[in-house]
Amino acid sequence: MHNVLLQERPDLLELLYQPFNLDWRGENPEGEKPWYACPMFSVYDGKVTSRITSRIFFESVVRWGEELGMTDKQREALNLVQQISERPELRLAMDFKEGDMQFINNHIMLHARGAYEDYPEEERKRHLLRMWIAVPEGKRRKLSPVLADRYRIVAMGGIPKKIAA
Repeated sequence: MHNVLLQERPDLLELLYQPFNLDWRGENPEGEKPWYACPMFSVYDGKVTSRITSRIFFESVVRWGEELGMTDKQREALNLVQQISERPELRLAMDFKEGDMQFINNHIMLHARGAYEDYPEEERKRHLLRMWIAVPEGKRRKLSPVLADRYRIVAMGGIPKKIAA
């Protein structure tokens, strides 16, 4: 996707290297504000890293202030990212079966879940677990300082589940 953007719209790619505001959507770690800023692409040690997340996190940040919302150019860039990500030659579809596991490095692989139909019976409902794996320093790619701060959350075991009041 990065290289397609570089070839087709380098002006928008440059914008994706600048911070976007994102809503934590209630999953902010203890002591963190309910939104954060992060670029969609960064480079460190000559390696491109991506950090693109679901559109809702970009859109809902305005609940913390209209000034946090995307600019028209940022929205155009994200629309193009979405369009490029839907190109068949850049996609891989997988059909998961019970017991399947998938490991993805969120910094180099974009991924999404397609629509599915769940069973009405509780014992047959889909059960999907998200796991955060922190690879020790020296055994993983180094991240730019802005992403290294976000990786700190992974290193501490992910975002702790909040207890409802």
